[in-house]
Amino acid sequence: GCVGFEHCGRLGMGLHPDYRSQGIGRRLLNAVIDSCWAYGYTRIELEVFSDNIIAAHMYRQAGFHLEGLKKFAYFLDGKYRDLIMMALLRQE
Repeated sequence: GCVGFEHCGRLGMGLHPDYRSQGIGRRLLNAVIDSCWAYGYTRIELEVFSDNIIAAHMYRQAGFHLEGLKKFAYFLDGKYRDLIMMALLRQE
C-alpha cells in the first residue's frame, strides 16, 4: 500500500439508468460510508462530473464537501467534462 494513505478510501459508484431515482444510490452510499468507518478510514474521497447535479447533491447531503474542480478532466464523444473533487471526513 501507499504509506501515509491507509486512512483514506476512494469512492467510485454508478447506477444503471433503470435503477435511478429509487433511493438505491443513497442506500449504497450510506452502506459504503458505514463500512469505511468500520474499517477504520477517516477520509473518503470521490470525483463526480460537474453536470451530474443529482449525484453531487446526494453526496453533499451525505456530508461530502467540495475540495476542488478539475477543468477538462475527462474527454468523451468529442466533449470535455469537468470533475468536482469531494471528500467526507470522519468526525470523532
